[in-house]
Amino acid sequence: MRITGQAFRGLCSPVDTRDNPGLIKRAVDLWFSDDEDEQAEAITICKMCPARERCAEAGENEEWGVWGATTPDDRGFGTVLVFERDTQ
Repeated sequence: MRITGQAFRGLCSPVDTRDNPGLIKRAVDLWFSDDEDEQAEAITICKMCPARERCAEAGENEEWGVWGATTPDDRGFGTVLVFERDTQ
């Protein structure tokens, strides 16, 4: 389920970035980072957000990113280990 538009403005969704174009890049970098410290920062911001619950619902099937203060691990998308099979 994708929720977009003005009704879904969260703290991670800047309204106007004309004065600060780096804001969108920062949001993408922060909410889709593999770095645990950056994920923790995104989660801290999410916990204060009025759209947190709706965002968590929207991201429940997303394999990447922090959605509603949840990580892919929280949503059941843990690290996948791939083993090569010895064919000899």
